[in-house]
This record gives sequence, structure tokens and C-alpha cells, in this order.
Amino acid sequence: MNVFYPILSNLKNLQGSLFLVGFSCMLQSCNVGQTYELRVYQAGGFMTTEQVVLDSFLNQSVVVAYDPECPICLLYKTSIDYLSKTYENQQIYIILTAESDTSLIKDKFYADSRIRIFQDPSNKLLRKIGATTTPHAFVYDAKSTLVYSGKIDNRAKALGIKTDNPDSLYVSDALKALSKGQLPYIKKTQPIGCLIQ
Repeated sequence: MNVFYPILSNLKNLQGSLFLVGFSCMLQSCNVGQTYELRVYQAGGFMTTEQVVLDSFLNQSVVVAYDPECPICLLYKTSIDYLSKTYENQQIYIILTAESDTSLIKDKFYADSRIRIFQDPSNKLLRKIGATTTPHAFVYDAKSTLVYSGKIDNRAKALGIKTDNPDSLYVSDALKALSKGQLPYIKKTQPIGCLIQ
């Protein structure tokens, strides 16, 4: 038996492992430096555009895919207001879909400065982060890592079935966990709402 066979075999395995690690790192860094042009809501309407760099944009944020025409989205204004008042260190972004009727956004809508409203004119950013419906919430930690995706809470039980007193506050629970240096127990739920085209 060739005495060098185990060494050569291990080298081949190591090469394969290094390739996979390099490939994985390449995939994980694909967000670095990616920019998206969003329309920024200001009093009176969408007045300006802003280039956002994805990895810094997502840093320590809550992102909510939203459409003011979607009846289920309308259920969640109080929940989003609560999040902005309770978690002051967290930036909250409302991202309207390309199809959203922006005339339905009122000047006083989400007046809190920690809530910024954008419209994704091509839905490219929304597709990139995996938004499928409105509303669809995403929670990111201080390293721009996704720690939760899905419903804001269980106010909407199913299409056409809702409660005024949700008892599962998914986004709030994720933010509480992050504030303690932990990951949320529930990392994903199935969002209920209007499909993003």
C-alpha cells in the first residue's frame, strides 16, 4: 500500500473544503457595497431619491415591506408606532412597493423620525431581502445579519381573520432578544398579506 495515499487523500479533501469556504465567503459578501436607488418620502410626497448601500442600510434595522392599499397593512400602523416608541435604538424603514399608490400616504403618516418611508421603484431591494407580501417584516442585527423574517405580530390570523389583541409579538420579541445579546426564539413566520408583484 502506498504510504503517501492518506496524505494525498487528505490534501484533496482540504482543497475541496477550502474551495467551499471561499465560495461561501464570496456568497456572504455579495451584499457588501450593493446600492439601490429608493424614493424618499417627505411631507407632501416623494420628493427626492437616495442611494442606499444595502449592508449599512440594514444595520440594526427593522424593514417592513408595506403597501398603503393593502387592508392588512392598515392593521399594523399601531404596531409599527409601538415599535418606534419602544425600541429607540432601532431604525425602522417602511418600504413601499413599486405598485403602491403613494397618494394614500398622508403628511402625518409615521411622523416619528426613527421611521423613514421609502418607495422601491423597481422592487429590486424588496426582492433582494426576500419580501413576498405586504406587510412582511425583517429584523437585522448590528452586523446587518437577518435574525427574523415574517409577520409583525399575530394580529392577522389569516386572510379575513384578525384580532385586536395579538398575543405573539414576533418583531418585538426579536428586538428584545437582540437587546440582551441573544437571537430570537422564533426566527421565521409565514407573512400574511397582499402579494408583491
